[in-house]
Amino acid sequence: MKKLGLSLILLALLLVSCSPEYGVYQAYTWTDLPNLFSDSNPYTPTPAIYRDEYFKVLPGNYEMVYRIPTNWITWYLRYTIYEDDSYIKKSNYFMIGLYDSGPTISHHTARGMKSLGSAPAEGSSQGILVRPEEIEGKVRIPVGVETKTMEGITVSMEYGRIE
Repeated sequence: MKKLGLSLILLALLLVSCSPEYGVYQAYTWTDLPNLFSDSNPYTPTPAIYRDEYFKVLPGNYEMVYRIPTNWITWYLRYTIYEDDSYIKKSNYFMIGLYDSGPTISHHTARGMKSLGSAPAEGSSQGILVRPEEIEGKVRIPVGVETKTMEGITVSMEYGRIE
């Protein structure tokens, strides 16, 4: 009986030590690699981001800019991550799509997703950091607003073009 009790305690400790860290995880995805990229989110990996690679973030207000070379439109977005403390703590994953037609938000489950520190996804590549002088003083033309509520978090963004 003592061996069974000790085995159960060891198993419980092992499961706790192997469980993932709860939190909010963000990734970027794209069809064509952005040739201009900047994100005010201090948790975004630098100097490179990889497509579909998740990194842990905290709730807050962030702003980013990107450009896809297929149409040379520069997009801006202001996004806010809200965490609902009333939910049972679990990890939440969301992705911001950087497309030539504008950004999108999507929700993902942890199953099968890459996390920071894993090898880059095939076809992914380094993003290029934007120089602030490239967008300072340019006109921002609002295009849309998008909000996604997932289990425990809400991500909202307003976005548009920079001309």
